[in-house]
Amino acid sequence: MVATADRVFVSNAADDSITVIDAHTNRVEAEIPIRIPGLERLRGVQPLGMAYLQDAGRLLVAEAGIDAVGVIDVQGRRVLGHIPVGWFPTRVAFAGGQILVANAWGSGWGRPIPTTPGRPTAPSPRSRRRATPSWPPTPPS
Repeated sequence: MVATADRVFVSNAADDSITVIDAHTNRVEAEIPIRIPGLERLRGVQPLGMAYLQDAGRLLVAEAGIDAVGVIDVQGRRVLGHIPVGWFPTRVAFAGGQILVANAWGSGWGRPIPTTPGRPTAPSPRSRRRATPSWPPTPPS
């Protein structure tokens, strides 16, 4: 859920939609379906965490089921597109002009998982190039 002065946005993971609620009347204004072109009858996008970009009038939605962040035009109440991200995104934020995504699954930073003796160990995640900005972002001065 994410709230502004006028609206509350609620993600519906089981229904692949976003409910828009008027913050003053507590009435549902709209349901925004999140669908993949050509696969509209199927479900599994699983919208979870959201971030609202006030200046742009856009809602960013972590789409765990398709490993993407959806971009929604709030005024037009439609999905503009899907940005591919890591495995099972659950939270999204916007800071310093960048979209930041937290993923629930996948390889992370730290020591490799120990393996059975005689079997090779997994490559260290530290050997991979860092693809995302550091968190938390440096506060503006």
